[in-house]
Amino acid sequence: TQSAIITPKPNNPSIYYIFTVDAEIGTDGLRFSEIDLSLNGGNGDITSIKNVLLKTPVAEKISAISHANGTDLWVVAHGWNSNDFLSYKITETGVSMTPIVSSVGSTHEGSTSNSIGYLKMSPSGEKIANAKWSNNSFVEVLDFDDTTGLVSNPILINNIFFNGSATGAYGIEFSPDSNLLYVS
Repeated sequence: TQSAIITPKPNNPSIYYIFTVDAEIGTDGLRFSEIDLSLNGGNGDITSIKNVLLKTPVAEKISAISHANGTDLWVVAHGWNSNDFLSYKITETGVSMTPIVSSVGSTHEGSTSNSIGYLKMSPSGEKIANAKWSNNSFVEVLDFDDTTGLVSNPILINNIFFNGSATGAYGIEFSPDSNLLYVS
C-alpha cells in the first residue's frame, strides 16, 4: 500500500531519510536509510546509515507530519498483531530509535492482506486515519497529538465497506482544510 516515505532532516538541507515498510508484513519491517545530497558529486548517495531496522513486523502503511514546533517531524506506522501506533520523532540529531507507542483502536492481525490500506495524517496534524482493506474492512479516525506523538480517541467506521475477500477500504485522504475524509 504505502511502501516508502521520504522526509528531510530538520535544519539540514542536504540530508533526507527514506523510510520503508515491507509488503504484507514481510520480515524487513519498518526501516530507514539516510541520503546525503552532497555525496556522489552532488547527485546524492546513501550514507553508512542504511536499512536500519526500527520495528518488525508492521502493517503495510506509513505516514508523516510536521511536529507542533514547526521544525521536527513525526513518522507514524502501525504494528502487526497489535493495536500499536508507532510514532518516531525526527530531529536535527536524527531519527529517534524508540517510538512513542499508542496502543489504541483496532488490532491488525490475521491474513497478511489485512495489513493493507492507507494511513494518513490530516494537514492540521490533529487527526490520523487508518484504512484496513480485505476481510472485515474498516476505517478508523483518531486524534493525533503533534506535540507528543500520541494517538487516541478512535472512531470506528465499519459495516459499510464490502466485506468480501480482496476488497474494502483502501485509499484515504483528508481535504486540505482537514474537515473531510475521502475513502476509496
